[in-house]
Amino acid sequence: MRSYRSAEWAGWFEAAGTTCPPVTGAIFDSSIALAELAASGAGAALLPVAMFEGWITLDRLAQPFGVTVNIGRYYLAWPSDRQSSPAMRVFTSWLTGK
Repeated sequence: MRSYRSAEWAGWFEAAGTTCPPVTGAIFDSSIALAELAASGAGAALLPVAMFEGWITLDRLAQPFGVTVNIGRYYLAWPSDRQSSPAMRVFTSWLTGK
């Protein structure tokens, strides 16, 4: 299983200090779908650890190696002409840890 980000596995193998084998298989555009498939035994998946820590804690998923790679970030965005609501400020504070 792999995501639509074609270089993920190559980046992980590079960080692990080894050569990436040919990567084949179905392509998914959802981390949740990849996690569900991995949890059901369909294969291995590269997933954001922070997003799935709960699944790892519950032994629904395993992180067999300590190797991690940074493949990007998510951004919080909203229309520039819209004032931030109290709920949005609380959410932004929680999301950023500030």
